[in-house]
Amino acid sequence: MALRQKLILLMICSTLIGLAFLYFAAQSYIIESFADIEDKNMRLNMKRVLNALADDLTELDSKVTSYAASDDVYNFMYSNELSEIEANMGDDMFNVNRLNFLMIINTDGEVVYEKGFNLQTSRSKSIPDNLKNSINHDPFLTAHRNEKDIHSGIMMHPEGPILVAAHPIVGSSFSGPVAGSLVAGRFIDSAKINNLSEATLSSLEVIPYQRTLLPEGTDVKAPDSLKAAAIWTELIDKENAAAYALVHDLDGKPAVILKINEKREIFMRGNKSLMYFYIFILLAVVCLIIFVMYILDKLFLKRWGKLIHRVITIRERRDFSARAEITGNDEISKLEKEFNGMMNALEQSQQEIMALAYHDSLTMLPNRTLFYDKLNGELQEAQEQQKHVGILFIDLDNFKTVNDTYGHEIGDLLLQKVAGLLKESIRKQDTVSRLGGDEFTVLLPGVSNHAEMEEVARRIQERLSDPILIGGKQLYVTASIGASLYPDDGEDSETLIRNADRAMFQVKRIGKNNYTPYKNDIDS
Repeated sequence: MALRQKLILLMICSTLIGLAFLYFAAQSYIIESFADIEDKNMRLNMKRVLNALADDLTELDSKVTSYAASDDVYNFMYSNELSEIEANMGDDMFNVNRLNFLMIINTDGEVVYEKGFNLQTSRSKSIPDNLKNSINHDPFLTAHRNEKDIHSGIMMHPEGPILVAAHPIVGSSFSGPVAGSLVAGRFIDSAKINNLSEATLSSLEVIPYQRTLLPEGTDVKAPDSLKAAAIWTELIDKENAAAYALVHDLDGKPAVILKINEKREIFMRGNKSLMYFYIFILLAVVCLIIFVMYILDKLFLKRWGKLIHRVITIRERRDFSARAEITGNDEISKLEKEFNGMMNALEQSQQEIMALAYHDSLTMLPNRTLFYDKLNGELQEAQEQQKHVGILFIDLDNFKTVNDTYGHEIGDLLLQKVAGLLKESIRKQDTVSRLGGDEFTVLLPGVSNHAEMEEVARRIQERLSDPILIGGKQLYVTASIGASLYPDDGEDSETLIRNADRAMFQVKRIGKNNYTPYKNDIDS
């Protein structure tokens, strides 16, 4: 056999062996990377659903608080005059607050007021007897140890799961004694599931709990919060996958399984990318025979090696912002472009998920989760550097009056305007967030004393003193502001926020529209 033929045969064999090695390496690294990214993406999508459901429950708690801690309801418990309560419990209230039912139960366990509501038809309806009996005979919902003993979560019912909140009935200043329990809820029906699907950009199903649906070894113990529910994924076939989450009821028992159905777009993009790879293998064999090792090294091995290295780097660092370098204008460059296009989509999805998970959807301010993350970070830095950190707790005065007078839509616009004014009033290094309802917090890193915090607070109140024009109406809003300072008023986030909240309630008690720092004797 001639040397030329031997060299050609040697090149063909070497090329085939080398390409076979690269093929199996690509299968191992790329498909595994796609599967890992796909799994993380599905879990993030389920996390969005859990966060949305938890936020809905938090909002329900806030709505129930505003009625359970009102003088009208509290006085009704002693006067039994239905006219006093029915004026506040009209159909508009149920529509605005998205409530399916509301029950008021006295301390003797008697239902003194009840009303059911169909949100689809916007008409009153009777509460099912079995639901009333379940609530009325559950001391967890009807008996409260003190003014702050509230309960909320998911309750199972033959018609489906229900988001329910039970709060003690007290005066508007949260003063007792407890006069009874106000219980309200929202059905997690098909309309609610559709709303959650639209809000979280996912295809959601709610399945009654079945132990056989859980993977072996799944812990069915109730987590500390709805957001911490157990999540797992399942590959149904080459084109479809699903993510699941186990949700518990008020009693800590497994209640329902949330399921998100998703197309395996990442996997299919990976297969499409590999298709370009297979085409290139056939072309490379012909080209390598003609152009020898130079073509092999120049147009294939180095470039493909870079792409594999980039995929491995992305997988190890979990960096969705990384991109492959586009080299040339052939099948490999098409693969690189497709890969970069896929990474663009993943990065955009991640950013959208993070925005939904850590920002308030109405005001786009940081939400409770992001605020706590930033606060804990500042506290750790302050502890290491022996600095101070301040917190302002802001509650809008008479915001409920605006909602009741002009409607929920005007109230939402007012909250957006106030959010903008708060951002304009704080320093560059400060962070303002919305905890929920009409409550806001401001994180003040690097302050030295309460005087510096008061300066920021007074600036906020000055900005809020001007009328706010919304829909041709001049609205006036003021703020009661409480403050706490690390480490003087607490050494952890919960204590600091609680003490700032208590200081704010002191402002409410003495006439609203003012500022006061926390003091040890503030409740006396």
